[in-house]
Amino acid sequence: MVFAQLAGANLSYADLRGASLLGAQLRGADLSSANLQGADLSYADLSGARLGAADLTGAKLEYAIWWDTSVCAAGSVGECLAPSPP
Repeated sequence: MVFAQLAGANLSYADLRGASLLGAQLRGADLSSANLQGADLSYADLSGARLGAADLTGAKLEYAIWWDTSVCAAGSVGECLAPSPP
């Protein structure tokens, strides 16, 4: 599902383990309680997405746009890390 257009989609409780969602548009999507273990969400747009109880264990989040519109740092796995100051 590389570069998939899933803005506003209801993916709550979806089993997306190991899915390649590289660059996916997930703006406003409901990912609550979704299983995203080991998924590649690098460069995905998750702004406004609902992620409550989603399992992000091992999920790649490098340069993803997080639900609050911040950008995840390189090396973000399982959580969105803030970029290091210059």
